[in-house]
Amino acid sequence: MKPVTFDSLCYRVDGEPVYINSGEFHYFRTPKADWRRRMQLFKEAGGNCLATYVPWIVHEPAEGEFAFGGDGYRDLEGFLRLAEEMGLYVVARPGPYQYSELRYAGLPVWLCDGYPQIRAHDINGKDFNAWSVSYLHPLFLEKVRAWFDQVVPIITKHTVTNGGAVAFVQLDNEMGGVHWWISGHDYNAEAMGNLIPSGFVGQPRDIARVAVFLATDDARYIVGQTIVVDGGTTSWMPFGDGFRKPMGCYFGKGYVSGLHE
Repeated sequence: MKPVTFDSLCYRVDGEPVYINSGEFHYFRTPKADWRRRMQLFKEAGGNCLATYVPWIVHEPAEGEFAFGGDGYRDLEGFLRLAEEMGLYVVARPGPYQYSELRYAGLPVWLCDGYPQIRAHDINGKDFNAWSVSYLHPLFLEKVRAWFDQVVPIITKHTVTNGGAVAFVQLDNEMGGVHWWISGHDYNAEAMGNLIPSGFVGQPRDIARVAVFLATDDARYIVGQTIVVDGGTTSWMPFGDGFRKPMGCYFGKGYVSGLHE
């Protein structure tokens, strides 16, 4: 299929302006035998792009056991090939989070139940729940990398660049909601780093981003306090019900942004 480009005004195909009329079509929730009929009905209604999650929980039911083929609801490539045949673009969303009213928001059960150390923690060190994970936990990132190593080549094979139907890819879904909607900021000590020099992957910008949650033993902050971290400083302000939020972190002449969500 032809690549989709965009400018300040619109999306374009072959330089001509187009509307992307997208609709949700979750192949894993739809009988495979009915895919073609439903795609045709969608086209007749004016649609030209299908959006679907590619759920981790569906395609890695047991750790290290990936399932993408067959004649059933896991046939991702069959879905992408049919979309191409029908002339429909695809927005592929491989997570790791999907939400979409899936169990554990689309994360595998074996991951959430088998590795409790990756869960997000509140300020008192308590788990948010079984499926709110700490995004930066090294073990979580390791498992996500293994998932992406399997699913990304499949999606890449079917991108418009390679003549396929996938015109757009969304990584993760509603990022941050798994924390904010459930509890608040994540205080998982292993994921968020600490105050030792080069405490988190050795980069000042990363140390700044983890917001220095372990600055004091009881993790309570004084309004206006300035903390020195590996040569940089962080100032704090009140936020919500007892939370504290970083105003900014300075390292040399650079200002680390992204601290005012």
